[in-house]
Amino acid sequence: MMIKELILTRIDEDSFDAKPKSPKTKTRQKNQPSAAEKPKKNEHGLSPKADEIPTKRETRCRMKSDDALLTKAIMSVILKYEKPMENIINQNTTRHLKMREIEKITLSDGVRTMGTCHIPFDNDKICRLTFSRRLNFYGNDDNLRDVICHEMLHAFLPMREGHGKAFKFLMGKLNEALKIHISVHSNVSAIKSSEVQYKYKVTCTSCGNATYYLRAGNVVRHPKKYICAKCGCKKLLVDELQGSRRQCK
Repeated sequence: MMIKELILTRIDEDSFDAKPKSPKTKTRQKNQPSAAEKPKKNEHGLSPKADEIPTKRETRCRMKSDDALLTKAIMSVILKYEKPMENIINQNTTRHLKMREIEKITLSDGVRTMGTCHIPFDNDKICRLTFSRRLNFYGNDDNLRDVICHEMLHAFLPMREGHGKAFKFLMGKLNEALKIHISVHSNVSAIKSSEVQYKYKVTCTSCGNATYYLRAGNVVRHPKKYICAKCGCKKLLVDELQGSRRQCK
């Protein structure tokens, strides 16, 4: 009994003499701003900077939605013009041509190449179409349609035809009948001017036909060796859009 009483009295003394522990207080770090200094959040719970600058996840989601809309627009143009193009092509050819089955449609970030039609060597009955995302902006419906019809015409013709005589002949027939504007090379206004920083402009002094280049290729460096593709004139004027100007003698 004596041991139990001593233990109880010792516990009571310790509990009586022990100082009560004060609650822990959070200390503000030196570099951490105070509550008054912190920027106020908007109605969505985001700070002004976070509201203005989208996150990586938001950017990816936006790109996916834009790609889905562009792919849908491409498919609608293909479905609209496939049958009319097939009828016009077969009216002007000796053999029946049918558009290849589209295996896949992909999107790229191309600046100079607006679209491509790839036909596998091992299977001539299918094709893979690629289009640039830079074609997708407000007011560019006609250019987008023309680029899609250009690649569709490749899907009708033999593999190695390219931009040969048959392509140009049928291109003119389609433009006349369907009131479209397919061309061998895409129009300069097919994408936003702010998207492409062209460095050189080659202009024919006779007909005024102008071609833009991103790099200083052979045409830009040796214009006297080339002629205008439109009128055959030998005098080409080279403009450096960010520099000086020179003329072929």
